[in-house]
Amino acid sequence: MTTELDEALKSWAGGKVLDLNDGLKLTWAYLEDFQKRERKAGAAVVPALVTVTARDLLAHPPAAPVEVIPGLVPAGLSLLASAPKVGKSWLAYQEAVAVATGGEVLGQVATQGDVLYLALEDGEYRAWSRIASILRRTIGRERMPSDAAELKIAFNSMRGDALVEQIEQWIDEHPHAVLILIDTLQKVRPGSTGRRNQYELDVEDVGRILGITQRHPSIGLQVVHHDTKASRAPGADFVDAVSGTSGIAGSVVLRRKRHEATGTLDVTGKDIAESFLHLAYDPLQPFWDIDPLGGITDEQREAYDWIKANGAAGAKAVGDALGRERTATQHLLDRMVEDEVLVKRAGRFDVPVRITHVTHSTDVTDVTQGKSAKSDVSDAVHTRARKKGNTHA
Repeated sequence: MTTELDEALKSWAGGKVLDLNDGLKLTWAYLEDFQKRERKAGAAVVPALVTVTARDLLAHPPAAPVEVIPGLVPAGLSLLASAPKVGKSWLAYQEAVAVATGGEVLGQVATQGDVLYLALEDGEYRAWSRIASILRRTIGRERMPSDAAELKIAFNSMRGDALVEQIEQWIDEHPHAVLILIDTLQKVRPGSTGRRNQYELDVEDVGRILGITQRHPSIGLQVVHHDTKASRAPGADFVDAVSGTSGIAGSVVLRRKRHEATGTLDVTGKDIAESFLHLAYDPLQPFWDIDPLGGITDEQREAYDWIKANGAAGAKAVGDALGRERTATQHLLDRMVEDEVLVKRAGRFDVPVRITHVTHSTDVTDVTQGKSAKSDVSDAVHTRARKKGNTHA
């Protein structure tokens, strides 16, 4: 090897015999020249940029990405994050059932297709009980509809790159795949050497999963994550950290205080409309829905609660009971009617009948009201929610 280098240097130096100092200097010069020639040679095989003119793009607009669940789960990679024990897995199960059945979640009709749910913190009994509870609430029975797509649940998986291969295999076997849910990110992280900080781990792990959606852009892949302040530096935030990663389509942050029946959903992202939703949560039969009273004032809440407890009444009766002047009470109640918090019949204000929405057009029994209902019965609730800024738009 030394003889070959000597001959190469001698040839490159014009056949001169070199002393040690000149030889070292020329060696470095030769190596630099060699690297330049290699880069120049390699440049020839680098493909040219693929471009499109603005004129052609406007003349032939590409198809817009189809959201798996409008305003909640876009095509591509999204995140569903909250503190532990808030109820995000229940929301993820609702998403899975809605997509498989072509039903609704939070008032939005899902794109129907096959679903893979990696329920990595659950066992078979918990998965059964949650799916059965959601089906009772949405279609009135504990059976998947005959026209439902496939919903597959896995309770264990590989980690890291091996997980990516497992998901790719499932996609290959399911040409109608629409949604993949990973619950939770912590369960699919590869082992860490401890040499990287939390931010680096978050970005690397999410980036690995991101590759799946880049290869299959029509599929929605949502990663569920327990975000705890104790696990990261003060002021740091998981969603802020990984949302800076190129390619994240949307982030959904769920918040609810322990033992409370209301919460909020903060949605943001590149391929999803920003929104802030007030949600209602039933802790006895866990289920998330739009809160019909989300965002109302304390005065409105007090009037609503009194009418709900005492029945339909006029503005004077409500004002007298609450110690308020009649005209001001009349304006307050009229505004609540406009916002569809109350209804008005023959000059009397009343609480509207709330019927749980169902996901199919066939008549089913509403398990909470004991009435026959169709899927459009929740339109008034969601219309009112949109007026109050409780919207996906």
